Amino acid sequence: MAGQKPTNLLSTQEATRLLELSLEMADLAERALESRGAYGPDFVRGLERSFKEKEAGRVKKINSLADLK
Repeated sequence: MAGQKPTNLLSTQEATRLLELSLEMADLAERALESRGAYGPDFVRGLERSFKEKEAGRVKKINSLADLK
C-alpha cells in the first residue's frame, strides 16, 4: 500500500459542503437550545468564569481527553 493514493478522500466540493453542513447544524443546535432556555443563569455564569480564567492564563492546553486523567 506504500505509495498508493488513498481513494476515500473527499473532493474539495464535498469537503466544503460538509463544512457548511456542520456549521448549519451547530447554528440549528444553538437556536434549539436557546429556544428551550438551556442557557440559564448557571450556564452563563460558568461561561463567564471560564472566559476570565482563560484571560488570566489559568488554562492548560490538551491534545486529548485522556490528558485530563
